This record gives sequence, structure tokens and C-alpha cells, in this order.
Amino acid sequence: MGEGDPSQCRLLAGPAAIAAQLLLAAFALASLLYKRHIERPQRPLNIWGLDVSKQAISMLAAHACGMLIALIAHNSVDAGASSECGWYAVAFVFDTTVGLLLTICLHKAALRAAHWYGERHSQRYGQPLQLETADGGGGTTVAAAAGEPWFAALQLCGNYGDPPSYRRWSIQLGEWVGCVVLARVLCGTLVLLLGQLLVHVAQGLDGLFTGHPTAELYVVMICCPLLLNICQVGASLAALIQDLVLKWRARGGAKETSMAATGAAEREASLLGAATERSAPV
Repeated sequence: MGEGDPSQCRLLAGPAAIAAQLLLAAFALASLLYKRHIERPQRPLNIWGLDVSKQAISMLAAHACGMLIALIAHNSVDAGASSECGWYAVAFVFDTTVGLLLTICLHKAALRAAHWYGERHSQRYGQPLQLETADGGGGTTVAAAAGEPWFAALQLCGNYGDPPSYRRWSIQLGEWVGCVVLARVLCGTLVLLLGQLLVHVAQGLDGLFTGHPTAELYVVMICCPLLLNICQVGASLAALIQDLVLKWRARGGAKETSMAATGAAEREASLLGAATERSAPV
């Protein structure tokens, strides 16, 4: 197969490719809605929307990075001998394994850095930073307001204040999407460095679908994500991990609660100290 071979599977050419992209988006949305349906206790709709918007935007960024990696590998590693779809499958496997782990590690590192910077800021100006408490004890709190320091907003990851602050949400969104993109860049670099080995995987996948580029497109774009990302019927494993990493998680017990969803008397813990999120299988 060559660069101009019409039988070669392409990611962005033709109505079949566009339909595959739309179908993938529909599956991603369905997985998030299903997660909302089975969630107990359910977050308020506005808090769930803010959490899910982080996932949706980061999923879009990760998908764009995956396609870009595939296009670069397709054109540089073997000069188009293997298809874009074959390289997308290779990049996707790296994305859902190494990339997901890197994203969570980078996210935790960012939260720790925010906590460290907050402590340095407090020492420099002699004003201890007290994050929003969960006991309603009347202590000084960092309100989700326009003047809130960026490092405080990051330490309160998943907590948007009451009422929710879109400024705090945007700071947390920028940090999370930055971690996602950086992790995918590192994965893409690894794919290109190992390109001479991975090209055989891409070519082997192409060989399974010789003469059927549309079938290959839907397998790598729809079936692979479903097989690798679903941990329950209709629920994406990647979406579940991101959801639990990003949403506010109460300390001191297994019960999870949204800080913006409950009154001060119902808030059970603060994010003082480590200022990191526990992760489990988004």
C-alpha cells in the first residue's frame, strides 16, 4: 500500500471516517451518562456537568493527539507503507496504558506542586493558607472567588465552591488537560522512537483487513476503544478513572461527597496536607 492507495484506511477522509468520529463521540457521551445513572450518591447536576466537561474536553484533546501521532508515524516511520488506522491502533494502546498512568502521575505531581507553592506563599507573606473546611467550624476559608490564588484552586481539585466558581473550574480544567496532552506527547515520542518495531504491528493489522479499509477504520476507532475502555456495560474504564481522579473525594472514609453539593455541616474533610486526589478505576 502506498500513500495514494485508495484502499488504504484513513482517519479523516470520506463520509465513513466522519461517521466513525461521530459514533465514537456518541459512545463516549453514552458512557458518561451511564456513569451518571449508576452513581450513588449522585452529584448535583451542575457539579456533575462541571466534572464531566473536564472529561469531555480532555477526551477530545487525547483523541486529537492520538490521531496526530498516527498521522506523523504514518508519514515518517514507513513513508505511508502502513495505514493511518494501523498507527492509530498502536497509538491508542499506548494511550490507554502508558498514557493514562502518566496522566495520573502528572496530575498528582501538579497537585503536590500547588501544595508546595501554597506553603511557600504562606511562609513568605506570613498568612497561613486555610483551604475550605468540611466541618463548618467557622474557620477562615478560601472562597471560590475571583481573587482566589491559582494554587488554592488546584489543591481543591473537584471542589468548585458553593455556588460553583467557573474560574476555579477553568484553572482545574487547564491543569488536567495540560497533563493529558503532555502525557500523550510523551507517548507519541515513545511510539516514534520505537517506530521501526511497531511498524510491523501496524502492517499486521492492515493485513487483516486487506481490501476492507472501512472495516478496519471502525474496528480501530470504535471496537478497540470499547474493548479497552469498558469495565462495565456501557461504562468507559478511562472515563471512570478520570471521574474519580477529578471529582472531589472526601477524606476520612469511603463515602464520597461533592463539596459544592452539600451544606457546610455535611462536609466531612479538607484537602489540607497532601493536597492530592486518590485515584481508582475515569
